[in-house]
Amino acid sequence: MKSFEFPLQTALKVRKRNQDLAHRKFATAQRQYHAAENQLRHYQRLLSLAEETAQAAGQDDVDVMVLLDYDGYRRRMAQLMNDQSERCEQLRSAVSQARRGLMEACRERQTLQMLRENHYQEYLRELAASESRALDEVGTMAYNSRQDDLLTLELAAPDPLEAS
Repeated sequence: MKSFEFPLQTALKVRKRNQDLAHRKFATAQRQYHAAENQLRHYQRLLSLAEETAQAAGQDDVDVMVLLDYDGYRRRMAQLMNDQSERCEQLRSAVSQARRGLMEACRERQTLQMLRENHYQEYLRELAASESRALDEVGTMAYNSRQDDLLTLELAAPDPLEAS
């Protein structure tokens, strides 16, 4: 009896490997995106804390130098936030591109997996048909053997001693 062989097994292994690579690429891009978003939120918190501090200081007598330092800090933080927002946007597009790549790799592997399953079902049907043919042959041979035994018994001449 022949064993199950899928002719595209190597292609299936390549597709699985491609899917794993696409999944890693997606996870890396997503991790970078989340880190960039966290950094942007951190900059926003720092700026809001600085604004609260400046407002609290504005109620008291404030030195002109403190206000100038705050203004420079605010401009620097705004620039950092703009840069980080652009980086987040780039990473967001990289994540969506990696997601599309992952979905395509999954689709390709799934297609080959379905072909493999269909091929395996075909193999099982062939195996069942061959077993059925073998059983039919054995049954036919046994039937013919019994028929031959019955014919030889009937063709034999009756024993004259038994007749009397």
